[in-house]
Amino acid sequence: MTAIVTTLYEKIPDETTLRVPFTSRHSYLPDAASGVFAPGWDVSYDRSIEGQEFIAGYGLGSPFPEDAKLCAALSTFWPAVAPDAARTFETRFPTVCPLTDEELGIVGGVPWDGVPGPILDQTKGEVEYTRLSHADYVENALNNKFTLSLTGKIDVTEYKQRLLTMAYVYKALGLAPSSNPENSLTRQKSEWRVLSFQTVAGDNEELKRAQLQTRTEFTSNIYRFDVYRSGNVIPQSNSKKIRFTIKERVILFVSGENTLLRYVTGEDEVWTYKNGNE
Repeated sequence: MTAIVTTLYEKIPDETTLRVPFTSRHSYLPDAASGVFAPGWDVSYDRSIEGQEFIAGYGLGSPFPEDAKLCAALSTFWPAVAPDAARTFETRFPTVCPLTDEELGIVGGVPWDGVPGPILDQTKGEVEYTRLSHADYVENALNNKFTLSLTGKIDVTEYKQRLLTMAYVYKALGLAPSSNPENSLTRQKSEWRVLSFQTVAGDNEELKRAQLQTRTEFTSNIYRFDVYRSGNVIPQSNSKKIRFTIKERVILFVSGENTLLRYVTGEDEVWTYKNGNE
């Protein structure tokens, strides 16, 4: 329950003379206050060592841009304000609705939040990230580094398509629900990091090779994923950055429920077809 309590009036206020048009809002509080307490403008929640959830006032980021950063890094936890930036940082939150390389500034150099996404060092086989604790959304906001030029073009249809596509990727990688809490589906997903995500056309050369080998043909809404499992942490002189080695890497093309994937081994390309509904 959320309650707003004021002090007693010294004088009963006069009724307003404004005629406010009727709206269909279900709540007149910002973001419906806290709803189930995650997220909320006024209160957050935490969990005790014994697993008991309780309401807490320290789970929110302050000032506001920092709260947006936490929600973005928590895999589109607050999609209307904070897109899924889980793959931008080194954290273990799994990607749910990926942003493209262009939207993260990996391509084009204009990240939506002023923080570039992961950078692959091809020669060393390492991936570099900006540490979440050193990504200053307040500074970026003051310096006008936030932009909706690309993320503002994502409509509901595209958003749902990305959600489903990411789910098909995880399924193609062999991830499945487990009754063992130590091997939960969320934990399995967190082992795979999205290095690259792009929309591609049917004339993409790599896609054409994959289709030729698997005797398939993708016609529309084609996405290319480059995902990997991270290995060791590589110490950096720049405390704002962190690097991981690549333990296992997979390239995938996804169109609807259809997926083509290959494991990057340094040898000849071997593509496999998988149907997400099977």
